[in-house]
Amino acid sequence: MAKSTTGNRLHAIIKQWTGQDYKPDCGCEAVVKQMNSHTPQWTLDNMPMILEKLRTAAANRKWWNLLAKIPGAKFPLRWMIRQAVKLALKDAENESQAKAETKAETETEASDGTQASPET
Repeated sequence: MAKSTTGNRLHAIIKQWTGQDYKPDCGCEAVVKQMNSHTPQWTLDNMPMILEKLRTAAANRKWWNLLAKIPGAKFPLRWMIRQAVKLALKDAENESQAKAETKAETETEASDGTQASPET
């Protein structure tokens, strides 16, 4: 399995919305790494745990008090996680497509007996 980009995508979305980046000991980087080490489906399956970690980080860092304190305000965080999964799946699809195209080009060159000349 290729490396997932779900955590990186979620981090980028949060940074875009809040302007906040990693801080020492905030725990955010560990969540991103954990999400990246698993499949996008794992992220969806473990959304309650991820939501709690995000809400705790938001409360500790005071970057989004509304999402940290109001129980019904989890919707934007859920959307961010789902959007990150969607983007990570698209990343994986694009990577697979690029690998397939490269493989097809290599096979075509091998069967033709030609080799692509380097551009000058």
